[in-house]
Amino acid sequence: MTTNIETSFPDAPTSTPVLEMQGITKRFHGVPALQNVNLTIYPGEVHALMVKTEQAKAH
Repeated sequence: MTTNIETSFPDAPTSTPVLEMQGITKRFHGVPALQNVNLTIYPGEVHALMVKTEQAKAH
């Protein structure tokens, strides 16, 4: 399964992405945290990655 993370801002100009990543997978001690995630960021967008536990931030 692929997850696409997309945001859209009605006032944002159409432009070329400043960052585009495809198929991101991350595991912690063999446990999948992300599987096949795509991320596209356009100029002017702000994104944050939040984690639930202190242990996850240590990796």
